[in-house]
Amino acid sequence: MRIGRNALIAVLSLSALELIARFLFLKTHFVGGGFFVFGTWVGIAEHLNTGSVFDVPIDNTVVAMCMVFILAGLLWYSRCLTDQRTSTAFLFVIAGAVLNLSSRVLYGGVVDYVHVPFGGVLNLADVMIVAGVLWFVVGQKK
Repeated sequence: MRIGRNALIAVLSLSALELIARFLFLKTHFVGGGFFVFGTWVGIAEHLNTGSVFDVPIDNTVVAMCMVFILAGLLWYSRCLTDQRTSTAFLFVIAGAVLNLSSRVLYGGVVDYVHVPFGGVLNLADVMIVAGVLWFVVGQKK
């Protein structure tokens, strides 16, 4: 797996921001219910997702075990990567997954805090995963 220096700095910085945001949201609980714009359409407020994606009610332990197996597969596959772009995409996905897994283990669910339109709630780790997947898909088309 070949990772550029800038990509590594970006992933470490985003990971640090996610950990800081998680800590702040868990400590402050956003007194008053959070901060929203346009009613409750977009905003920031703590939400503990104990299910899977979109709050599908699956036991947290089952989801965590599935995440461990998926991470193991990604790490095993990443050994074969030689292209820096693909390696960077995988690094974003792996880092986001590790952050969400650590949240599940430490807090019994993923700490989400960014409310987006149409009822979704996410965190910076989710953004890292989506960015990594998009980066990978776009890189495959070239």
